[in-house]
Amino acid sequence: VEVGGSGSDISSALMPGTAHDIVCEFILEATKVGMEVDITGVLKEEVDTEATERLARLLLSVGPKFKKRRMVRWRQFFG
Repeated sequence: VEVGGSGSDISSALMPGTAHDIVCEFILEATKVGMEVDITGVLKEEVDTEATERLARLLLSVGPKFKKRRMVRWRQFFG
């Protein structure tokens, strides 16, 4: 699931009824019940890393174990 494409913000990144929305809901619910969730992003030119970090922070902040940490594990794109 691609999060934070070029020019997006958190409100436009949440797209009700899409696979993206289902993944976001899953992350929110898992975080709320205390599961540790890792979010991985792929470093590509068209991915807005700042918007992706903001969305990850929003999704992970609902949990009881919220702590300041790196929100997204970034990986190089090989392709």
